[in-house]
Amino acid sequence: MMLPKAKRVRLHGDKLREVVAEVYKRDGGHCIICGAPVDEGEKPHHYPQGALKSDEVGKMVVLCMKCHTLVHFGTHGEPVTYKKKVKDYLRRVNRG
Repeated sequence: MMLPKAKRVRLHGDKLREVVAEVYKRDGGHCIICGAPVDEGEKPHHYPQGALKSDEVGKMVVLCMKCHTLVHFGTHGEPVTYKKKVKDYLRRVNRG
């Protein structure tokens, strides 16, 4: 039995800008990890990353550049703590 392939949403143009604006508004224009203000229109971070990333409000968060880098590389090469913060945040906002 084959498992169904995960649906990936890839948006462009106005549709992508609408999703980015909705994520920015939901997150209050601030990094969800450290609270630093983030410029409107900056593309949010996808979770999960890589081949499973999808342009959906429930799978994107606002991160400042410092925290975005930490999510990918962490401190001393350890991004696990930062990825968990993103995952926990999305779990909370997607529940409500």
